[in-house]
Amino acid sequence: MSTRIYPLEKLGDINLADYYSRANEWLNDLDFLEDELRFFKKILKLHFSNTVEATAVQIELVERQLAKLELNKHVIKAELNNYREMLDLLIKNMITQDEDFLREQHRTLELRIHLLNQSYQSFKNELFHVTEDLMGHKKAST
Repeated sequence: MSTRIYPLEKLGDINLADYYSRANEWLNDLDFLEDELRFFKKILKLHFSNTVEATAVQIELVERQLAKLELNKHVIKAELNNYREMLDLLIKNMITQDEDFLREQHRTLELRIHLLNQSYQSFKNELFHVTEDLMGHKKAST
């Protein structure tokens, strides 16, 4: 049986202000990730467009990972904005929400952001390996 939240700043073990603050932190993190992805995209376009055949396949895979990350980030950011707006309405006593639903939504977003960060780390590792490979090919050809 779930309990009904009547919008107060603190309800049971849920502190709406903390949830709201955490949502803002996640959005700031996503903005930073967006800037980094834009930077990596420029690097790929400027420095990896004319590569040898051996690394061209690797670069294509990295570009696909980048596109997938951008899409996933965009979807999560939209969900986070909706979540934050809901929290804002709860804090202002404009709506009510089921406590279990709110807790589950917060955990789900937290997990999705964690998985996005893992994918991002994997992307960066792959990009660095491709860069090392490319640098090795350039050394060998000179």
